Parts: sequence; structure tokens; C-alpha cells
Amino acid sequence: FVMNIAGALIAILLLPAVLLYSSASGHRPDVVVRDEAGIYHKQTLRRGLEEQHYDRELRIVVLSVPGAGIGNLDEETVKYAADGAQGSSWFQGSDVGSPVDGTVLFVAPESHWVRCYAAKDLRLSADKREAIENAAGSHYAQDDWDGGAVAMGRQLATYIGSGSGNSTMMWVVGAALAFMVGSG
Repeated sequence: FVMNIAGALIAILLLPAVLLYSSASGHRPDVVVRDEAGIYHKQTLRRGLEEQHYDRELRIVVLSVPGAGIGNLDEETVKYAADGAQGSSWFQGSDVGSPVDGTVLFVAPESHWVRCYAAKDLRLSADKREAIENAAGSHYAQDDWDGGAVAMGRQLATYIGSGSGNSTMMWVVGAALAFMVGSG
């Protein structure tokens, strides 16, 4: 009984430290904006994405391309990636399913396309990538291009971890509960 009380007291005392630590922890993403379509306010977008914190180092590349006649965004992305001057280092060859080191958010506003490509080590399922893309929908419908890309970044953070402290908090709570169960 005394051990349970001591465990609970320790958990309560650690809570402020965890909250302070979690607000200062996390990684800010390395953000690259290539705005060929001229829809973004680059500094505003970069600041909006860099304000978010992730549990890991991450590069977010935001690409926009002009053109009303784009029928297949994946093919357009392969063409874009194949042009060495446009940033082929963001993909492994012509495999748009394998961005190098991070996430690529690709937008073709005139053709009403948006796509999220994520590096394999991020382990984002097709459903999660679709949810990231859908996060931008209401913003893009109102021509709020910066807000849409930032919304996608926020949704991405829910899947790969953010510096909101949730993972650290869960670890501390789990440790305190394990201590209390183990000692009781």
C-alpha cells in the first residue's frame, strides 16, 4: 500500500517536469518549398511548417506545379523528379513511392490534385497518406494554399509523432502504473 502511494506521489511530482520537457523537445522539420505554380507565400508557409515539432528529424518538401491538364499526378511527379534541375534528389530514381529522407507534399492546383509521398521508414499506410491529403481540402477549396500545406503537416505529425509530449507523457504514466502494479 505504501509503495502504491509513493508511486502515485512520484508520478504527480514528475508531471510538471514532463510537461516542461515536452514543450521544449522535438525536432523542427527541414522545410523546402518549390513553388512552380506561384500559389504559396514561401516564408509564411515555411514558418507555419517549421513551428511544428516532430519526434524525429524530418524533411518536408512542398512542391507545386502549374497546369490544368494534368491527368495523373504520379506521372507528373515522376517527370518532375526525373528533371535533375527540379530536385530528383528528393526521390530514389523515378520511384515516387520512395522519397529520400522525409515527406513530399505535391500540389497541382489548376488540376485539383494533391499528393503526399512519404519515405518508407515513416511507415505511412495509404489510408494515412490519404488523410494527410484530405487535411488540406477545406483550405484548398478556399484558395488558402499555405493553410492547406500547414494542415497536412499537422496531420503528418499525428502519425509520426509530434513534440506535443504525448509519447513522453504516455511513457511516464505507463512507468508509474507499472511501478504501482508491480509493487502492489
